[in-house]
Formats: sequence, structure tokens, C-alpha cells
Amino acid sequence: MGRLERIAAEGATALAESPDKRESWRWRWFSTGSILGLVFGFFFFGLPAVTGLVFTAPITLFPIPWKDLTASTENLLPATPMAISFDLGGILWGMVLPYWMVVGQFAAMVVSIICNPFLQKAGLYPTWHKGMDVLSTQFAIGFDFWISVGAGITFSVALIGLWQLYRSVSARRKGGGGKQASDMDILMGKEGNLMVGGGGGSWKPPKGRGDFPIWIALAMFLVSTGGFVWLCHRLVPGFPVWILAFFGFVWTPLISYVSARMIGLTGGGIGFPFVKEGTLILSGYKGVDIWFAPYPMNDYGGVTLLFKQLDLTRTKFTSIIKAELLMMPLNIVFSFVFWAFFWYLSSIPSSSFPFVDKIWPFNALTSSLWMTATMEGRQWVLEALKAKWIATGLVGGVALYAGLAAFKLPFFLFYGVVSGINAMPSGPIYTLTGALLGRYYFAKRFGEERWFKFAAVLGAGFACGMGLMGMLVVGFTIVTGSVVTKPF
Repeated sequence: MGRLERIAAEGATALAESPDKRESWRWRWFSTGSILGLVFGFFFFGLPAVTGLVFTAPITLFPIPWKDLTASTENLLPATPMAISFDLGGILWGMVLPYWMVVGQFAAMVVSIICNPFLQKAGLYPTWHKGMDVLSTQFAIGFDFWISVGAGITFSVALIGLWQLYRSVSARRKGGGGKQASDMDILMGKEGNLMVGGGGGSWKPPKGRGDFPIWIALAMFLVSTGGFVWLCHRLVPGFPVWILAFFGFVWTPLISYVSARMIGLTGGGIGFPFVKEGTLILSGYKGVDIWFAPYPMNDYGGVTLLFKQLDLTRTKFTSIIKAELLMMPLNIVFSFVFWAFFWYLSSIPSSSFPFVDKIWPFNALTSSLWMTATMEGRQWVLEALKAKWIATGLVGGVALYAGLAAFKLPFFLFYGVVSGINAMPSGPIYTLTGALLGRYYFAKRFGEERWFKFAAVLGAGFACGMGLMGMLVVGFTIVTGSVVTKPF
């Protein structure tokens, strides 16, 4: 089961308990995390949002989303994106995430920082030049080198995932399977020598869980998928409809099954990289509209984590369906109302929304890079993808996994390295700090099993506190924007 689902389940359990019950420790830790989230949220984004409505320039104690250090370090570390974030949440998430995954992410970040100057000196970063900020540097080195290497590594993850699935299924058929990796083992980094799999399964659902007949679920899937195929074909009639039907009715259920089984056996899903992008490019279709169409290609394997969360909180499936039916029309209507209102308050992106002001242009540039593959003229993404570096990433990913397996190191270390390659340097520092504090201080003080429970509830409380402060700031912004008229 994923760590985020454990946090959500523990948070829901803490809120459902009253302070006079036996498990009142949940409420104490949840309240502590909530106070931390409220206080930090106020100084992190609450103060800039409120003061920005009153003064000409907001008062910012912490740079949002980070402090860019690339210009200051470019002489020592050329072509290396450097930034530092001040988000306290990273420390708390590091206490909950699998320890060896966090270690792998940090190790990959360090290796990237060391290697980038040598790669730049070797002439592999022709797009980069001095004076670029952190996002421009990230995009430049990604375009020149890391997008190809990342594609190869992602292919290796997919192949390794298939191999793990085959090995796990074979072990279960032979009656082996070994010991199941528990949440405690994964959190404390002991899952390296554990075999995934084991145990039996049954088509009979547990009583009282709210399951409905499987033919109803299949009927709903066929109807909804058929609707997406029809809508996509109606919006982009020139695109081959058989491709839409294949990905909707064949690929989606197949990859969802494989991914769900991988989550159950190993704790992580599986994904085949650039399938959609490659299909759009090889289809021969010319035009940018297909990139924005409701392409019927999904992986629903991750929904199994929600099912696990429902089991932990003893919530019926039918209760979730009722809640979704109630929320969906409200979300659709009021989302447009709030979006229009915020757009009226200030332009988006702008300095009033610092995170969006930095991230949106970067995301738009990255998406546009892929879209050039189906447009007339210069196709930038095809120039960026280089076969030799894709092959290098593929071979390197497989070799890394084989090396870790040979030394019987935790498999989460591999996934941490993969996710941390060419990542922003701000995140892994905080998560490693939290992981070290949790493993070598709090776990020894409270005990591993107790600290595992405490950390999950503390993280849920912190997220709740940040959310409450965000809602308070949004409410204040809406009220102020409704009653204050600024002269122009």
C-alpha cells in the first residue's frame, strides 16, 4: 500500500475519533500536525497573499516556490539547476516515505550535480548558456540530454516491472511467494530481503464492503469508454478511430490490470513510457488538436490504493459513490465560478500567483515541445530524442537494478534513484532530513512500530493544517476582492 494512502486513512481515523476514546493518541498527534501546518502555512503563503491585497507588493518571508541559486553557482557548477525550497512539508513527507527511496533520490541528485559540469564541458549541453535561471537550465539540459536518457531509464523501469510481475506470479503458482512486505518493513527500509507475493485470492468480495455485481462495473466501463471514443472522434475526426478504440477498450483494461497487480505484489505500479506520444507521432496525423482531445487512454490500477484506504477506514464503496454523485455537480458549477472570480482579481499568471508565474511557462514550453512532432515545420522533440542516449539510459537502468539485486539492496533504492535523476535539488534535501530524523531519532525514541503510526497521523495533520490555512486565505481573498475597488 502507498504511503499517501496510509496518511489519508490515518487522518480520517483520527478525525473520526473523539478525544475520550482509547486511541486518543491519534487526535493528539493529528492536532500537533495541524498546528504546525497552520503556523507554517500562514508564514509561507498566507502572509504574502493577505499583504498582497493591502500593499502594492506582498510581504514574503520565504521565496515561493524556491530561491533560485543557479546564477550564483553557474561558475562553479555550470549547466546545473540549483534552488532551495523552504517547504517544511518535505521533512514530514520524508518521515513517511520509504527510507531507501528517499536515499536513492538524494543520491541521484548528488550524482546529477557532480556530472552536469562534466557533461557541459564535453559539449552535451549546447542549448545552455550562462545567465539562465533554474527552470531555463532545467529545460535546456533536458532538451539536450536528459529527455533521451530519461526515456531509456523509463523503458528499463517498465521492463523490470514486467519481470517482477512474471517472477511474482511464477512464485505464487509454485506455492512459494515468501514473506509479504508489510507497511512497517517498507517504511523502515527492511523490504530489500523480502519476497513479494504470497497468499491467495478470491473472487468473493468481503461482506458489508458495498461491492456491486461485476457485470454492472463492466457495463459502466464500456459505456463511459465508448463515450470518450465518440467524443474524441467527433472533436478530431481526422484521427484514426481504430487507434482510439484500441487504447480505450484494449490497452486501458490491460495496463490497469498489470499495474494493479504490480501495486499489490511490489507496492508500485507500472507504466510504459511515451506510448501516447509515440502513437500520435507514428499515426501520421498532422495538427495540434489531438493533444488536447479527451484521449481514451488511462491506467486505473492506482484506484486499488483507494480501495485499500476504504478497507482501512471501513468505508463502503457505495458510500464513496454517493459522495461523488453529490460532489460532482457542485464541483463543476462552482469551479467555473471560482476560476472566473480569481481571473477577475488578477491576471494568471502574474506576480500575484508566484508559483504559477514560474511553473506555467515551463510546463507550457515542455508540452509545446512534444506537440511540435505532429505539426508542420521544425519538429523539436524528434531532434531532442537521440537513440544512443535512449539506449544508454535503458542499459544503465537495467544494469543499476541488476547491481542492486546482486548486493541484495532494497528495491526501493532503485526506484528512488530513477525518480531523482535530474530532479530539482531542493526536494530531496528536505525529504532526506525527514527520513534520517525518523529512522535514527524518532524511531529509536518511540519504537519503530509506534513511530510509523505517529508519523502517518502527524503528516495527515500537517496537510490538514496547510489546507485549512489555504482555505482561510482563499476566503479572505474572495471577500476582499468583492468589497474593495481599486482605482485605475
